[in-house]
Amino acid sequence: MKFSAIIFVTFTLISGETTPIGSLTSIAGGIKMLTSGIKDIVEFVGDHIVEGGPMPFGLKNKHNEVMERIQEVIEKIDDVKEATLAGQMAMIAKILNQVRKVVQIEVRSNDLFQSIHKIESQYKLMSLYISRRDDIQQSTFEDFANNAISHRSNSIRSLLHHIHHFIVTDKNSHNLIDSIADKELDSTSICLTQQSPHQHLYNLYNTISLTEIKGFAMIQFSYILLKMYGKGNYTTESQLEREQFIERGLNTAAKMDEVMARTSRDLWRCDPEIQEEGKTYLEITQLLQGYIQNEVDLNPDGTCWENCAAYEYTKSHSCYKNLYCRQQRRCQGKILNCKFIKSDMQVCPSNNTLKRRYDYIEYENGQVYGHKGSCPKGRVEVESWWRWLFWHCSYCMCLCDEEGIFSDRYFSMKSVLSDVLNNKIITGVKFAKSNRIIHLQIEQGELLQNGVVNKTTIEWVPIDSFRLNDRNVLKDQTYFTLSRDNRAIDLDVHAGVEGYVLTGVRLQKIGSHLNLQIYVTPYDFATGKLKPALSEWLDNTNTEFSMISKRKKIEIKDRDVPTRSNLPSKIKSTHNEFLEFTHTSFEKDAAQTTVPFLDSQPVSSGLSPNSGAGIYYKTSSDQNGGYIGLKLVTFDYSKHLLKKVDLEEEPEAN
Repeated sequence: MKFSAIIFVTFTLISGETTPIGSLTSIAGGIKMLTSGIKDIVEFVGDHIVEGGPMPFGLKNKHNEVMERIQEVIEKIDDVKEATLAGQMAMIAKILNQVRKVVQIEVRSNDLFQSIHKIESQYKLMSLYISRRDDIQQSTFEDFANNAISHRSNSIRSLLHHIHHFIVTDKNSHNLIDSIADKELDSTSICLTQQSPHQHLYNLYNTISLTEIKGFAMIQFSYILLKMYGKGNYTTESQLEREQFIERGLNTAAKMDEVMARTSRDLWRCDPEIQEEGKTYLEITQLLQGYIQNEVDLNPDGTCWENCAAYEYTKSHSCYKNLYCRQQRRCQGKILNCKFIKSDMQVCPSNNTLKRRYDYIEYENGQVYGHKGSCPKGRVEVESWWRWLFWHCSYCMCLCDEEGIFSDRYFSMKSVLSDVLNNKIITGVKFAKSNRIIHLQIEQGELLQNGVVNKTTIEWVPIDSFRLNDRNVLKDQTYFTLSRDNRAIDLDVHAGVEGYVLTGVRLQKIGSHLNLQIYVTPYDFATGKLKPALSEWLDNTNTEFSMISKRKKIEIKDRDVPTRSNLPSKIKSTHNEFLEFTHTSFEKDAAQTTVPFLDSQPVSSGLSPNSGAGIYYKTSSDQNGGYIGLKLVTFDYSKHLLKKVDLEEEPEAN
């Protein structure tokens, strides 16, 4: 496990769900609420206090009112969607225990976590004291307050400065945020947490910001209590703490803005522990499949005058006598790229006839096409022959391109849109198959203010299913058909447009290519309201023949079946590339399987919106057919971090 992954898992666990703070208020709004509430309490206490004197009898009667006001502020802080530590320590410890070598970044991240945990524990204690105020002694409140504002290393104020030192000001050993960003933010962290690196950093920012709010509240309440109990005025100290609180918040936001701007927002799914067709992957079946047929059947005259290589594009014209042609399922489509291997062979017919014709083929010289093993249906002897001593009627190894009930090779081209009229956006995508047709399926949820999705509304939208022979279903309009000449798929990542969120996806045909489009809708961040009338489609229509920015082809020749590899896949494509669906290796699989497979695991950003989406290619090695997958481009929160203008007080109304 890589150290960047450890850190990200740690802070993901700290923050509980993948919910960005702000379901009820933003960080800036939380700070404004907190400072305003504290100001009101300070003014209330100040109206009844003589500096340095004991708490007068009149104020004692106001004690409960002060506590009630503090309780109200605490409840408002808790209304901010907060990070929780309960039940997470054991899991974090388990993850850290997997690390064999302790390095500096792990030590510092663990130290930071401990500081956050201590503040969280003290905050819970303070909340408990306030809620049980009638049973708590004044001396207990005084002791808590003195410990919170002291200069000792474990005080609340010291812990806050300690956290800030790690995040921003640790110049001697490279601050922790830069260390995280500079580590390899690859599939390791995404696999463990199913969040983009950008989301990880935003969750960390939220965790730190909420910790700052809670710590600042405890310090200010401590000053209020000590002043109320006649232990001092603390006006200057309170103001200085407020200034440092604001400065730390702005510094943290500035550092996060810098780091998040260079951090990937891509979210995709890593390989599952166990691959299961229909759940974790889907297959295109019997596109350009290996097929054995004798030359005598490959021409209309029934002759054997040529050789196998002469038949680059033909069809099965006959089944001569009662030979092997009649013992297998005949190719009713195009027969392509024939070649001669050896005259005689033993063929093992496949039990899984919906996908394969042969499990393996063993030639007379011992050469094997496919994975040799047991042959439940029994091996069939296939022998070439001579005609009139002059012409050799050879069995050829060809490719069969045949549409029909055995070949799932269709992609829906229907638009898949979220319910924008009810303010819903796309939170997830996946490939799904229905009636032998591959569809894009979406998950949707209601967008709320400050870039948060309403958890209770998230749901997968049912597929708009259809059949190829349904009324008003048209080839190249309703669906795309793969064939020898139309089997390219474009690999693009559409990042979207600033100020827009993802609300739709669809596949289109550009020449012989299958191409992804995304639908984006502008919105108001503060209110979360969509503006459906201004929505637009985005795509990349470049091809390999474009004059500018030509698409680059990824070659995948002689590959094996993807599920035969136990190694983890890694993304091998970038924007503006493409590949062609093709057959597996003759040697490795008798060319029986279509690759790549489609990764059908759901890709979901949880309670975060998305800006874009893409299609990518991943594989574990150059020997493996790999997978085509969908990815999301998560929302760019760096544009909405705390800024000075957010904290400026609004002018009072005349």
